[in-house]
Amino acid sequence: MAKTFTLLFLVLIVALTSFAQRMRFNDTTNVWTECDWKNTVHGGAYADYSISDDTVWNGYKYYFHYRYSAWIREDTANRILYYRFQTDTADKVFVDFNMAVGDSLFFLHPVHSMKLLQVDSVPINGSFHRVLKFDRFPIMEGVGPQQLGIGPDAPFYPICCFENNGQRPTFPYPQVWFDNVTSCVTSIKEINEIKRSVVAPNPITANSRIILPRAIPGGQLVITNTTGQTISSLQIGNETSLPLPQLLPAGVYFYRITNATKEESYPGKFIVE
Repeated sequence: MAKTFTLLFLVLIVALTSFAQRMRFNDTTNVWTECDWKNTVHGGAYADYSISDDTVWNGYKYYFHYRYSAWIREDTANRILYYRFQTDTADKVFVDFNMAVGDSLFFLHPVHSMKLLQVDSVPINGSFHRVLKFDRFPIMEGVGPQQLGIGPDAPFYPICCFENNGQRPTFPYPQVWFDNVTSCVTSIKEINEIKRSVVAPNPITANSRIILPRAIPGGQLVITNTTGQTISSLQIGNETSLPLPQLLPAGVYFYRITNATKEESYPGKFIVE
């Protein structure tokens, strides 16, 4: 009886531990939705993002996050995220969740220094996740910064909806800046269907085009490489498909189409072989 009880107890502990695992920032099932904060519930501007690709450097696995134009490595044991651009030779700290109040973080770009004002811890799916509240915006463990895009193209809309492994976990508002329920403009499935653009054929040929879900009256197409460098910028008007530049060097490229008022956004990537 004692052996049976011990075995059942151990099984229960393992089950609870697996259930209570923290969300990982580099989980390939993650989908981030950024929204116009003034109109999130009523269907303002929004776009969804996910992890684009992965690679290995020095035995470590990195994932490419298009919204940052950076490769990110996650040290789950020490609760630290590192980043590097394609041309970097060493990692830089993206965010360290062990920071203390008063510490400063240079978020991707040196001009964006942020001072840590408060450290909070919130329960999500049975596991506690740290929330670092800086003077500019908060960063949550497993989800990342309130603002997805930081850099020369800022400002960007904040995160208002987050999906992990096909589910939207409920966040304790106001400790976290959004509740992930009423803050979601619509379901992730609907966002994907409505806002997705497609490159066909891909890898690209001389006939490849970006196909949009509907005509854009006016706006801009920006193409960047994996280091975040702008390769091409094109003004567009009333188009449902767009040509891609030719004679690009082999590699992975990312594009972003926005309408004239920046209320709609269509990101994506294509490959040149």
